[in-house]
Amino acid sequence: MSGEAFLVTGGSGGIGSALCAHLAEAGYVPLVGYGAGRARAEATAARLGGEAVALDLTQPQLIDAAVLHIAARAEPLAGVVLGASPPPELAPLGKVSDADMTLQWEVNVAGPRRLLAALTRRCFRKRRRGLVIGVLSAAMGRQGAAKMSSMGAYLIAKHGLDGLLSVAAADYTWLQVGRVYPGFTDTPMLKAFDRRFIEGLEVRSADAVAADVMEVISRLAQELAP
Repeated sequence: MSGEAFLVTGGSGGIGSALCAHLAEAGYVPLVGYGAGRARAEATAARLGGEAVALDLTQPQLIDAAVLHIAARAEPLAGVVLGASPPPELAPLGKVSDADMTLQWEVNVAGPRRLLAALTRRCFRKRRRGLVIGVLSAAMGRQGAAKMSSMGAYLIAKHGLDGLLSVAAADYTWLQVGRVYPGFTDTPMLKAFDRRFIEGLEVRSADAVAADVMEVISRLAQELAP
């Protein structure tokens, strides 16, 4: 893995920046994808020997430009973590706003679909290898865990991202596709919840969640090894 690049969407956020640090420690060149948060992304990239990449997933032209730039880099692209996501707007199904639904869908599904299709075409296909990791949510319900209510558009979009990962794995059987399902994480996104609601719940650090993502990356990388 030494010298290969790894793209992280939402790389300027709490989990994203922690993950970029883990990737650098593992020998990857972290590509810190950002929409907002340019200063944080550039500081993270400078500290870790990576590069900040403008990647607003609501802007198709920026997605295309980012892929062209990544494909032209000297280092091959090992993989991508699809981690960008707006904070949830807490609302039940009947009160989901059109604006929130559009934003969540663009950042979690439509933008990642365009990004992943272009990365596959321009970066992964030539070597017939690539790692794709989706950051989903424990609130979706998994292995018998209860699904959370009143998370409206956020969870609809996360299920959409899960579907995107399934389609990518089916259409490109040589891609290694993985998922992580973090729960409540101590990042700025936690401010979307009432403090009284999260009291007593397990809240993990961004670094711990990033370590979980790295476990998936390491396992999939070993499966790709000759």
